[in-house]
Amino acid sequence: KVLEEAVAYARARGAVVVCAAGNNGRYVESPAAEPGAFAVSAISPASDDLAYFSSRGPEVDIAAPGVNILQQTICNRGRDRCEQFAAWSGTSMAAPHVAGAAALVVSMGVTSPDAVERTLRESASRPENGSTDKELYGSGVLDAAAAVSRVADTKGAFRAVALLILAVLTFARIKMRQGKLANPLAWAPLAFVTGVGLWFLPRLAPAGLPGMELLSRPLG
Repeated sequence: KVLEEAVAYARARGAVVVCAAGNNGRYVESPAAEPGAFAVSAISPASDDLAYFSSRGPEVDIAAPGVNILQQTICNRGRDRCEQFAAWSGTSMAAPHVAGAAALVVSMGVTSPDAVERTLRESASRPENGSTDKELYGSGVLDAAAAVSRVADTKGAFRAVALLILAVLTFARIKMRQGKLANPLAWAPLAFVTGVGLWFLPRLAPAGLPGMELLSRPLG
């Protein structure tokens, strides 16, 4: 009951509650099983097969890598600045992948928990083994790049439509006042770059090319 209320409280405060599904190899544990939690199962590198230890069930929302994940871990209870880099396995290794992807989506302006989770679900890829078992994978395997591209495409298309509507209204106003309509070739490219941005450019240009990130955003 306490965990259920905690998930509901965090959700009400606008948080995406990403939870490890559990490592019992059977049912999804709490708090991942609570309403509003985003439950993550763990997959192995071999054909995206579900890890033998990963919990499974109808509560699973998405799957992510969770076998032999290299991570930085403190030791000696944090004394002596002790730390180690070790490979760990578990749904607790899979959940941070999803939390990181959710943070990327939020950084692009999608702040509603429902919208963030919907983006991750709809952009998830099918496992390499071809399985469609939702109790194992939920919506599929996490694909952070596809999630970011989906948000960029949605926002870019929205800005493009908004620019078109504004242009039509402006031209209608000019015509109504019997003004002279400017040649679209004289203003449209600049309006597009400053008001819409070339959001599709990074996926067409070579990775790391200077200026691509700036041009992909509205310069205005």
